[in-house]
Amino acid sequence: MRGKTIEFFEILGEDSSLIEREMYKNVGEYPVFSGQTRNKGIVGYIDSYKYEGEFLTWTTYGVKAGTVFYRNCKFSIGRNCAGLRLKGKYKGEINLKYIKLLLQKKIFDEMGSKDCRGNASTELVSNIEIDIPKPEEQNKIVRLSEEEHKKYSKKIEKKAKINKKNKLFSQLTINK
Repeated sequence: MRGKTIEFFEILGEDSSLIEREMYKNVGEYPVFSGQTRNKGIVGYIDSYKYEGEFLTWTTYGVKAGTVFYRNCKFSIGRNCAGLRLKGKYKGEINLKYIKLLLQKKIFDEMGSKDCRGNASTELVSNIEIDIPKPEEQNKIVRLSEEEHKKYSKKIEKKAKINKKNKLFSQLTINK
């Protein structure tokens, strides 16, 4: 399959009414995703949600605009964030984790070619051309990517442990 993102997905815009004051008044268990990338994009939690299920979200504005996240939960979208909901007729044909990998690169490429750094608008993302292989190929790519991510995470964890031990060792030798 080949087409623009908008052909396969509904675009979900930001809800600018979910400001911090509202989140403090309505604290709950459901995440509100924003344009920030730390804490997996969670800006707060509220007592209601707008969306449920499998979605992609991306940051629309800022230094890390265009960062894509896979979501599978009950949530709402706040400021500087937008989402993609797979159209029903493509369920079982499109793996959202595959699309996340594909779109992440394509969004950054598009932003660079159009000199719109810091702004990954819904219009930009809606019009990105994507090639979608058969589900088996998508699943294989996702599996390989997840395996590589696990290996990388283990290396980072191991490096952090070594750094911690080195710091402790250097403190011991300095204190002598």
